[in-house]
Amino acid sequence: MELRRISVNNLFGILNYDIDLGNSETIIITGPNGYGKTMLLKIIDNILNKNIDFFFDLRFEEIKFELDTILLCIEKQKNKNVAVTVVDYVNDKKRQEVFTLNKNKELDVDYFDEIYNKLLICDNIDSDPILKSYNHEEILNYYKIKKIKLHKEKHHKSDFLDKSIPNAELTFIKAQRIENIKNEKSAIESQANFLLELIKRAAEESAQISQRLDSTFPARLFDSINENISSTSINDRLIGIQRKRELFMKFGIIKSEDTFIPRKFSNATLGKEYSTVLNLYISDAL
Repeated sequence: MELRRISVNNLFGILNYDIDLGNSETIIITGPNGYGKTMLLKIIDNILNKNIDFFFDLRFEEIKFELDTILLCIEKQKNKNVAVTVVDYVNDKKRQEVFTLNKNKELDVDYFDEIYNKLLICDNIDSDPILKSYNHEEILNYYKIKKIKLHKEKHHKSDFLDKSIPNAELTFIKAQRIENIKNEKSAIESQANFLLELIKRAAEESAQISQRLDSTFPARLFDSINENISSTSINDRLIGIQRKRELFMKFGIIKSEDTFIPRKFSNATLGKEYSTVLNLYISDAL
């Protein structure tokens, strides 16, 4: 069995196709998104699988499906019925069958589906005067059997389709779409949450370090009380701290403040006790 041509008139009310597939083993159909490529594949899949129910919900006027031995025409009639006409090239015969959508059967299927799904999650049926005489398992089995039977009856089965459409092995693979989404955000914007988490973590670590340094300050002060530290060294180190603080203020990491180094300090002579305290303060700050 070879598929030679497929044509579709007024698909979705706007699209028309006439595709000659030729004798090639591989056919590639291209086109913009929304032009019905996937629907064409679904049409082929449902025709060869003899699933006429698919065409009741599909909006179209006529579909022609040309195989090597037959021409299959599916027409949507004004009353929403689906007429299938088969022209047999080999035996020079033409046959037609009209399929009608059974709306009552559709309603029955929906009704029993709804009841069965409710019963699956309901253990208490004693409130119903009819159902309370049966146990839960018996009721579930009844509705399950009824549900399966109705689903089978819903689908149209006919000897006409079985005899007219050759059996075929068909695999319909759903689309696996690859999308390339352009990110217009800057690196900082896209990593905002990551950066915020880093800042929070750094703040927590800073608080822990400050607490530890405060608690050990007296002991460390007594350990370094005999060290000799020059005023010049302390002054240079304080200037270095101030430059770091100004850099943090520039980027809003810490609040802007007046300089914390008195101008008169650069020429001041410190006593040993002050030098020791300031040296320890600078070490903690760094």
